[in-house]
Amino acid sequence: PKAMEAARIKNTKPIKNKLITKELCYVLGVILGDGNVSQRRLILSATDKDFVQAFKYNLEKWSKYQTTFNSRMIKTDEIIKKRKLQWVCYLNSIKIEKFIKNFNYNKIKKDSHKINLIKGFFDSEGSFSKDYELIAYNTNKEILNKISKYLIDLNLKNQIKTYTVNNINKEPIQYHYLKITGKSRYLFYQNIGFS
Repeated sequence: PKAMEAARIKNTKPIKNKLITKELCYVLGVILGDGNVSQRRLILSATDKDFVQAFKYNLEKWSKYQTTFNSRMIKTDEIIKKRKLQWVCYLNSIKIEKFIKNFNYNKIKKDSHKINLIKGFFDSEGSFSKDYELIAYNTNKEILNKISKYLIDLNLKNQIKTYTVNNINKEPIQYHYLKITGKSRYLFYQNIGFS
């Protein structure tokens, strides 16, 4: 019973801050990318320690709760042989999970908030191609449309394209990518950047 009561308290932490802050927007951007919200938990796991630490910092500053941060080895299967160290940060709270899941993105109005959301998303999904193109990939086109709108609000030109690849099981998956074009790449570097 004591363990059950401790778990109940831990998992029903109240929301201390419903304000839209830069830190919340960064967390939302990460959740739209590599992060996950499910089973009473906000979680990010990645091989890039700096990225996971940036998520940890922003989540703790917004939520006012200490997160759990540790490392683990990624499980392998017969296709992927090499094991990789992965960093994990999570916060347990049913109320915070529901708040993030049901967040209304139309409430994000300030440029500084849009910048932090884009930064969180590009920390998750962004990369430079061999031709120095700034690209973010996602299987959900609606998410890229949302990010594209925020970029346009900040006068950053971009375009979304779709292509199909085979996944690890040789099944076709449709991917979408958002590419920041022309001088907007430099403006992105100047005004947004990566963690």
